[in-house]
Amino acid sequence: MNESIIIAILIGWIVLSMLAGFIAKSKGRSFFWFFLASILFSPLIGVLAAWGAWSNAAEIENDKIHVGELKRCPRCGTGIRLDAVKCRECGSDFSQKNPSSEQSVLRPSPGAIQLGRSLGRLFRK
Repeated sequence: MNESIIIAILIGWIVLSMLAGFIAKSKGRSFFWFFLASILFSPLIGVLAAWGAWSNAAEIENDKIHVGELKRCPRCGTGIRLDAVKCRECGSDFSQKNPSSEQSVLRPSPGAIQLGRSLGRLFRK
């Protein structure tokens, strides 16, 4: 086989394996493990498995809270929109603003959060 064909196949294999990882990440699953499974077995199997995987709603909600798209209800801990007036789960009312809670908070970037989670998953037992 021609070397350029082999290189093209390898590049396609890696790109499709990354696609499986990104699909899994969008569903709150591990990019790394789906990427690794796709590299080892087949990108087609990896993409189908990632596409068929259940969404991890809790992980997606935590990501949105860390990025700053959502905040936690102080009463029940559910993720709610930043402009919410009332919690959809427990009914807590947020219409009265508390000036002490409006302090600015430094938040890590989404890339730093993703890197930390990926490293944490790698070093878990």
